[in-house]
Amino acid sequence: MTDYDSGYGRPPLHTRFKPGQSGSPKGRPKGTVSFRSDFPEELAELIAVPGDSGKLCTKRRAIVRKLISEAISGDAKDATALISLCARLFPENEEADPRVADDDAFVEKLAERERQAADADSTIAERNDE
Repeated sequence: MTDYDSGYGRPPLHTRFKPGQSGSPKGRPKGTVSFRSDFPEELAELIAVPGDSGKLCTKRRAIVRKLISEAISGDAKDATALISLCARLFPENEEADPRVADDDAFVEKLAERERQAADADSTIAERNDE
């Protein structure tokens, strides 16, 4: 019997790796899939489109369709995700589309109108509190 006590964090001496011996001598087997290689393949698989009988599309397209339809229906999380995705996929270039500038001006006008309405509401509320 030896003076060595095996236990938690102290494996028996005969089962320890010998100096210079790897814990995984063969390493990762060749041909095993990684997440990076498996993910695009999974998204490219065809599935049946819900609602369209017999029509097929890729999982990627189904996800995009669902994201867009949820954003259109008013889901704020999906709308935010869609906007950030578009910003990453389609960065703004130097040549601005005039329609986008018009849209930005329209959105700014709406925001200003909302700010003015909020200010008016707070003023009315302050007068009522006095």
